[in-house]
Amino acid sequence: MRYLKDLSLSERIYRLSGTVVLVFLLVIGWLFLEYRSSLYEARRQEVKSLVESAWQILDFHAQQAATGHLATDEAQHRALQIVGKQRFDQGNYFWVTDLTPKMVMHPMFPDQPGGVAGFWGPAEDAFLQEMTRVLQADSAGFVQYHWPRPGSSEPVAKLSFAKVVPEWGWVIGAGFYLDDIDRLLARKALLMAALLAAVVVAALILVSYVARTITVPMGEAVAMIEALEGGDLSHRLQLTQADEVGRLAKAMDAFADNLQYEVLTAFQRLAEGDFTFEAKGLIREPLTKANRKLNALVMQLQAAVGRERAEKAKSEAILAGIGDGIAILDREGRIAFQNPIHRALMGEHLGESCRQAYQHCLGECERCAVTLSWEDGRIHQVERYLGASEGGGRWLETTTSPVK
Repeated sequence: MRYLKDLSLSERIYRLSGTVVLVFLLVIGWLFLEYRSSLYEARRQEVKSLVESAWQILDFHAQQAATGHLATDEAQHRALQIVGKQRFDQGNYFWVTDLTPKMVMHPMFPDQPGGVAGFWGPAEDAFLQEMTRVLQADSAGFVQYHWPRPGSSEPVAKLSFAKVVPEWGWVIGAGFYLDDIDRLLARKALLMAALLAAVVVAALILVSYVARTITVPMGEAVAMIEALEGGDLSHRLQLTQADEVGRLAKAMDAFADNLQYEVLTAFQRLAEGDFTFEAKGLIREPLTKANRKLNALVMQLQAAVGRERAEKAKSEAILAGIGDGIAILDREGRIAFQNPIHRALMGEHLGESCRQAYQHCLGECERCAVTLSWEDGRIHQVERYLGASEGGGRWLETTTSPVK
């Protein structure tokens, strides 16, 4: 069973069809053998019935001789004349022997009464010996032997039925040539083989067509599912057949359409910030949960931003109320905040480097308090003269402290 599960759908169909065809051929072969046996049996019964009919003619004349109505020689002569002229099955005949064994009458040799020594040979003698042996055990029976056809000297297989006429010690028999049945069976077999070949070819063509109507769409369906797994929602089957495969294809196309519409629409609405969008298909449940969590997150962010803004406004109000000029710098020395007093004292320099804004230099200032505070994390205080060396400058006391 594991082996079958690993086979593709087309391989399963072809293997199953091949098994059915093989079983069909085996059944036909068995039926042909049964037909052959029944044909042989029918011919055996036919010959037996004909011999028994001819036997009744001999038995009637034997009874006539036994009761004195006819002399024995006359009765035998009349019986042989009647039986010797009878034919069946396109020239087949009856023959009479005695239990010596010796041929009494053979229609093919009417000029040799009392024997057929002119054509007798070992094969014919063997036939009489075998027939005598069979009839000694029973008064009637079948014997198979070889005997030439009328008009031919070539012996062929023949099956005869013989029955004893006890009053005269005679044996009457007739048979049929087995090659007649063989030729009939050969013709039947040839016709049957041609019909079977036509049926098998037609069945294979039909199976191939049916297999393609199943395996090709199923292969496309598998490719579509794999594409969906990879995120490609553009693949469609577009089958027109109305069977189960067609219904599956239509359902998958509709599924892909709905999925593509819902996913794209959902992402577009989410990108627009609409977390209230509701889907109706496959993603309805996960999208609803995602929207709920995103809404909660946005509310938290908004609350945090509100608190941050409030803290910033509060800090700015505190810094603005202090009588000294205050500025906040980042680690690169850029000015991030100036209170009004600092702006009035030093000018508006937000976003500028303190070196360029105050010292008009590109390098680091000598004994920079800001750098010292970043290095050791302590408060530093320095006095620095700002302005031209010939006068017009001013001294400033600068205190720096890192904000943690």
